[in-house]
Amino acid sequence: MIDSLLRLIAPFNCVGCGHEGSLYCGGCISDLQGKVPSRCFKCMKQTVGFGVCVSCRGNFSMNSVWLCGEYSGNLKKLVHEYKFGLKRGANIDIANLFDQLLPPINCSVIVMSIPTATSRIRLRGFDHAKLFAKSFAARRKLAYYPALCRTNQQRLLGLNKAARQKVIKNSFYVKNKNYLQGAHILLLDDVVTTGSSLSEAARVLKNAGAKRVDCAVIAQTVL
Repeated sequence: MIDSLLRLIAPFNCVGCGHEGSLYCGGCISDLQGKVPSRCFKCMKQTVGFGVCVSCRGNFSMNSVWLCGEYSGNLKKLVHEYKFGLKRGANIDIANLFDQLLPPINCSVIVMSIPTATSRIRLRGFDHAKLFAKSFAARRKLAYYPALCRTNQQRLLGLNKAARQKVIKNSFYVKNKNYLQGAHILLLDDVVTTGSSLSEAARVLKNAGAKRVDCAVIAQTVL
């Protein structure tokens, strides 16, 4: 309600074409269709449904990582405007981006998000991933359940692979494990780089009883 009201008072301009009304308009979303082929996010080998390939599966706990695109151009602008430009209401546009580019999802799937560090939430005034995950779940009529919690509040931005893995190890825990027994979870985040955060979160969720953890991100940083 608050986000919709903010958009009416001060409508966004699309980062792609400048059209007034949303931070990423439907036309620009349509232009993304098919630009990133289904592939393993790590080795780029073609896979079905953005699945993690057999070769990489031993190093990652998630089953798949759906990508809307690469972290450059308009998608990079979208993420920056939303997170660092404090355009909270754009969570609706990001939910629409996921809705347009992700395939049909079984109604039993539970939507979650990677929890944001509390220092970032205090700075921005909102948890960016939680907002667009809740909006996407509502749009698809799926359950949103914030079972995943964070113990380590250190930021990962700017850290190399080794440093990321050290920081992220054992940095998540799950509340109310009974709810997750045999569950199929869709975990949303903004950007994937090394995959360390997604993998650790998926590992913790599976240890808590989840049967399958798929992920979806706005964009991938290609190293």
